[in-house]
Amino acid sequence: MKRRFEFTRFVRVALLAAVGRSAWLIVVFALGAVALEVLANFVYDLVTAGAMPTWATIGRGVSLLAVLAVAAYGFFLLDRRRAATVGSRVHMPTIAPHPGLIWLLSPGKTKPLIIAMRHHAGPTAPPESRLRHCWIILTDAAKETYEDLQAEMKRHGIEGVELYPVPLVQADIEHTCRAVTRVYDDIDAYDLQPLQVVTDLTGGLKTMTAGALLACLPYDRPMEYLLSERDPNGEPILGSERPARVDIEFFVQKQVES
Repeated sequence: MKRRFEFTRFVRVALLAAVGRSAWLIVVFALGAVALEVLANFVYDLVTAGAMPTWATIGRGVSLLAVLAVAAYGFFLLDRRRAATVGSRVHMPTIAPHPGLIWLLSPGKTKPLIIAMRHHAGPTAPPESRLRHCWIILTDAAKETYEDLQAEMKRHGIEGVELYPVPLVQADIEHTCRAVTRVYDDIDAYDLQPLQVVTDLTGGLKTMTAGALLACLPYDRPMEYLLSERDPNGEPILGSERPARVDIEFFVQKQVES
């Protein structure tokens, strides 16, 4: 049942990604499927009839294909017009608290994780969504940082969160992808569902980020990263950090100047 659920999610996400997550392009895709069906039926009738069809029959088939082509092109232009009105400002919503968190640990950097934990395990989080389980993907270089986490959590008043180290043999894309996948494969033992576990892409090496992304994207698993406001010099403003939801639906509404 679990594999079937993940496969159906994969098919849905793959289809939407293939057509650009656009309602107009989905219509174009459907019209193309109808055109192929019409063409296939016409060829089949031609082969089985044993004789050339009349010009009237050919004309009806060509006319139907032409109408489908014109309709598909019209919907394609509507999608292009919609894409051209996309504004330059993208709203990145703060993610809701999750009871499960997967974190890519960077050596010597516990502050970003503490910020994420305080968001997911804070007093304002609903009891059923409050962070309870945190899996730490780490390399040998980050083992000492992991050992400091318990003290840092206690110092910041973070309680009721269990830590689970997930060692990486190698900090590359494949090993990270496999590690994150193993966590999701085992979440049933913690009475969690896939949508209750969010993977944070903030820490770790770039290869680790890519591996975690590949483990989550095909199955539409929740992802986040720490977002902060920037000063005129491009430096993060202290205290403005927040976990933002990774949204792969990139199309945004056109901005209206006030």
